[in-house]
This record gives sequence, structure tokens and C-alpha cells, in this order.
Amino acid sequence: MDESLASECAKILPSGLCRQFSLSEMEAATNNFHESLLMGRGSSSSVYLGKIDSAALATMVAVRRVYGVRDIHCLIETVLKLGHGHLVPLVGYCHEKETTLLIYEYVAGGDLREHLYGMKPPLSWRQRIETCIGVARGLCYLHGLQLTHGAVRTSNILLDDQECLAKITNIAPPPTEVCETDSYSDPEYLRTGLRTEKSDVYCFGLVLLEVLFARPVIERQRPEEQAAWLARWALLCQEEGYLHRIIDPYLKGKINPQCLNKFLETAEKCLAFRGDDRPSIGDVLSDLECALEFTTRCEWRGKLR
Repeated sequence: MDESLASECAKILPSGLCRQFSLSEMEAATNNFHESLLMGRGSSSSVYLGKIDSAALATMVAVRRVYGVRDIHCLIETVLKLGHGHLVPLVGYCHEKETTLLIYEYVAGGDLREHLYGMKPPLSWRQRIETCIGVARGLCYLHGLQLTHGAVRTSNILLDDQECLAKITNIAPPPTEVCETDSYSDPEYLRTGLRTEKSDVYCFGLVLLEVLFARPVIERQRPEEQAAWLARWALLCQEEGYLHRIIDPYLKGKINPQCLNKFLETAEKCLAFRGDDRPSIGDVLSDLECALEFTTRCEWRGKLR
């Protein structure tokens, strides 16, 4: 690792808070970044399952290999400073031979995408709202530090296998160029190439729709009218009065109507075309907590009968 970078990182961290790994250690931990250990791949990074330390004290980690970052020092410095219950904790880092790795705590429950699309057991409606609330709280923390996440999507939302506690992977590195094929990108980002807090809000609105419908943002295998943006299709279904037909079948008959209306209203506000017309993530959090309250009241009344 570059000596100046190591020195700067050492100034940031209290002793023992974060570990600096060598590239050889990470190659051993991931079997030289073997494809069988690949957990996910995006435009700016790949994530591998790894095992560190001795066999007797083996610790599973998620090793994020980051590509094309303009300012490595800034990325590592920023990520190392973050700490919140709804962000995946950073275990350590490695920057050596032009390879940059961020090593995170392994979250065993899988990502939200897997729970929505049948790779893992489905979540109840309450669990889905609580997951969204957890993500919103993590984003509130980041936005309070004037940081954008940059990659809010179901594959970056991880669930604890014990408590179903949602944790989002830490902020994405700034892109080297605008990626027009990114189905989560908001219209202003595609036009200007600038990520803002309202870009995160837009992406989160798409996540809310995925949570309700259990359908990807774009489905190229479906008929043409369904292969467009999920947001457009949902709005069309709502206008024509058959929105209930496209809700995840697992949820049908299990959602309080007031809760459903509030949830949809929140998603629609997040997906406003202009960033200035979208709510802050704090307002989104308040709306989701209100939706959860409707669900809680419904459950409470049901127990009284």
C-alpha cells in the first residue's frame, strides 16, 4: 500500500478499529477471487465471499473489489469514518498493486433481491416495511453527513438472518462516467452525470415498488408494455384500476388498504421526474413509519377479535 495513504488512514482510525490487509491475504481469503465465491457484480465493483484468519477462528467476510476510482484516498477515508446500525460494518481495507479492496462484515441473511425473487424465503409485509424503514434510516445517516449512497438497489440491501435487520452496503465510489444502462438511475443523473441526495431518493422509490410487486425494475422477457420502467407500468396499472393484480401474490389479502395507499403514495413522490419535487429521505422515513403504524393497528385489532 502507498505509504502516504497508509499514514493518512492510520491518522483517521483509532487503534484496532479497522484492519489493513495485504493483497496476498485477500487472495488467500477468496481463493484468488474465484468465480465460485462471487456474490455480486456491478459496474464499479465485484463482491466475493471470503474467509480470514486461522481455521480455528475463521471469520466470513464480504470482499468488495473496487474498480476505476479516481480518488482512492478519498474513498477509503470516507468509508472508514462511517458507522451506523443500518450500514454494513467495515472490517478492513487493502490498497496494493493498483488493487483496492474494502472488506465488510458478512451478513448471512442474503440480500433483499433474493428474498423477493424466490432464491430465499419470502418476507411478510411487516418485514418488508421494516426493511425499507431500516434502509431509509441508513440513508438519513449518510445524507446527514452530506454523502450520497449512489447505489441504492435491492441487491445492496442485506438482511440479518436472525432479526431480519436491514443493512445497506456502504457508499458506492463515484462513477468514472455516466452509465446510461443503469436501470436505477434517476433522469437528472442521466442528464448531468451528478449524483445527489435526491438521486438516492429516486432509487429508493424503485426499491419500494420492487418490494411491493416482487418484479425487477426492467423485465426484458415480458411483453413490451411490461418491459418498460417498473415505475411507469405501476402508474399505468394504478390509473386503470387494476394495481391489485400485479402485487406480489404472496402479499395478496395481507396488506391493510390504508397502509398500501400510504406506501404507494410514498413511492410515487420519490419517483418525481425533477429532483426538487422529490421529498427528503427524512420525509420518506416518516411516511414509511406511518404506513407501518397502519399495519400495526390492523394487526392489533385482529388480535382483539
